[in-house]
Amino acid sequence: MKIFLIDNWCQHWFEFFPNPPMNILNMIENLLCHHDRILLDHFVRYRISCQIYGWCLLETVFSEVFSKAEWQILMDNVLSQHPGFLLYLTAAYSICNRSALIQVKDIDDAKYFYRHRNPVSVHHLISEAHKMKKTTPSDIDPYKILQNFQPLTKGTYPVFNKQPKFINDYQLIEKTRILQDEIQYLKERDAHLESHKLSEGRKLENEYMLKQMLWDRAVNAKQNNYYKQNVMEYERKNMQRRQQLLSEQQNSFEKSNFNTSKINKITVGGEPTV
Repeated sequence: MKIFLIDNWCQHWFEFFPNPPMNILNMIENLLCHHDRILLDHFVRYRISCQIYGWCLLETVFSEVFSKAEWQILMDNVLSQHPGFLLYLTAAYSICNRSALIQVKDIDDAKYFYRHRNPVSVHHLISEAHKMKKTTPSDIDPYKILQNFQPLTKGTYPVFNKQPKFINDYQLIEKTRILQDEIQYLKERDAHLESHKLSEGRKLENEYMLKQMLWDRAVNAKQNNYYKQNVMEYERKNMQRRQQLLSEQQNSFEKSNFNTSKINKITVGGEPTV
């Protein structure tokens, strides 16, 4: 059902997507210009554009300005008529509310008007749209510009390629950009990982060198202590030898003095000395 409505009653709506369909809104403006030029001049004077008095009604299909029962009556007429009849209804809505709209001078007030219910009969709106159809020149007649109702193809959906070319180009550009960003991300990630590996390698190497240096210091310190201990031991032994030698010399000297003294006492001039 949605494809059916879009394919027939939303013709040319997507040619300026995501913006409103300016080609369709221009048709509504042409209808309003022909059937009520004074009202259109009022809109132009106060900058009330067709995006307000046209698109506010079309994008909601009048669901905001009518009750459920009235909207169902309106849609019965829309679906039973040529797709261009929806544009006549859009222009007729402003004409049916002419007395109120001619007093609106603020853009926000105009937006509010086309977004809320107003005291207009749905039957009067439909009647006014039919009257406009009868007096509209063929060069601005939506019936002549838009295609008539086309049923859906059986078994498959119809081809839909009404979106503007710049959207397709934009999508292609975006896909290319995303791909390039992904490639750049992978390159940066690989470079980061490689840098991290080098950093870890340098860190391990520095840790190894630090451990080796500490080990060398410990070995050197141990060797120095061992050398000092050996030197001290050598000096201690030398000191002991010197003291021992000195003691021996002293004992020998004392013994020699003792023997000499004894001899002197025994013989003095060949006579024993008392």
